[in-house]
Amino acid sequence: MFSEPSESGVVRSFRLPSRMDDELRREAEEKGVSVNTLVVSILRRYLEWDRYADRFGYVSIMGQEYNLLIESLSSTKIAELARHVGVLKNREGVLFWFKEWSRPNFLSYLSLQCKYTRIAEYESTNDGDRTLINLHHSFSKKYSSYIAECIRASLESSSESDQNITCNDNSVTLSL
Repeated sequence: MFSEPSESGVVRSFRLPSRMDDELRREAEEKGVSVNTLVVSILRRYLEWDRYADRFGYVSIMGQEYNLLIESLSSTKIAELARHVGVLKNREGVLFWFKEWSRPNFLSYLSLQCKYTRIAEYESTNDGDRTLINLHHSFSKKYSSYIAECIRASLESSSESDQNITCNDNSVTLSL
């Protein structure tokens, strides 16, 4: 959504409380980056995700607890929930973030979800004819089934039938 740090920037001054500045310096040192890089990453997250996620109704939940919830559901309930999220919520999310539905916007939305909610690690490659997306996670096969069905429902509800989704224990692969 926003340019990479290599783009020329704008110099801007802010007055921060001393304690906040101390915490930013400490955090930047721990991460091995400059305070500027840390602040840019914080602002990027806000602009790409937080300002929309708050209004859209996202809530935070720890991964282990999320996996326990998924594991407690039957395969039928997982598929039903995934179809609901895929058909309604993902479409609404794409429209909310990007203002129009398209395959590239859906994939950008999926990438942002992975980046900021950590539902999976998102890897994308393109061989010219097909786009291959691998979503790797540390949860369970049921979680993979949930993600796969959610993506399938999102794409099929938008007449995107040219897809192949493979589901493994800790990953989902999508070929478009």
